[in-house]
Amino acid sequence: MFDLVKAADDYEHFNVICSLEDSERAWQLNTYLTAEGVLSPKRKIQHGSQHSLFCCLLLIALDKHEGTFTLGTRNATTLAKTKIGSGVVAHLEKMVRLDLLDQHNYVYAITPKLQAHMRHLSDAEIICI
Repeated sequence: MFDLVKAADDYEHFNVICSLEDSERAWQLNTYLTAEGVLSPKRKIQHGSQHSLFCCLLLIALDKHEGTFTLGTRNATTLAKTKIGSGVVAHLEKMVRLDLLDQHNYVYAITPKLQAHMRHLSDAEIICI
């Protein structure tokens, strides 16, 4: 199972080395989650890299792991020492409330509502970027 905490170390630089399309998809997802109040616009300078990594990990979960993932720990002290930070628990809880994620036990699944904002881009959309 794809674990966000473990994957954060592996994909820390994903937004730098990924394709132009995936970079744009991550940016669009970040913008959407900020608009929905999942990610705080007040903390972009302080936590912007964590927000970007969180969005990249969600894309990887969708593209390579059928939209399912786990969170290896919910301990705030432990999470504060990771690349995605302790705010991830609040993000996930809010996403469940907004029907962007389903949660069963400790497994999360990306809903069709969220998938609509994570779609692959057409060649024309990529060229316009």
